[in-house]
Amino acid sequence: MKTTAEQNFRRDLNDTFHLLEMIKVELEVRQDLAEKEGIHWGHAGDAAHYKNAATRLLAALMLNGGMDSETEAHNMITAALADMNA
Repeated sequence: MKTTAEQNFRRDLNDTFHLLEMIKVELEVRQDLAEKEGIHWGHAGDAAHYKNAATRLLAALMLNGGMDSETEAHNMITAALADMNA
């Protein structure tokens, strides 16, 4: 049986929510391992890659939601992170 656009949308969005939960768990595992090993520049580089990938995903969502430019999205994300880390 063919699936509808709504079925596909709901399935894929639900899967994405589950993937985000899995990503959170995996990041926590990586953090624990790094702290046990003693954090070094390899861990810092890995964390930078994770942040970059998450930023690209969030920027893509913002662009799809009507944001005018990738630069604007990245600027908003950077500002939000600065506020959260203040």
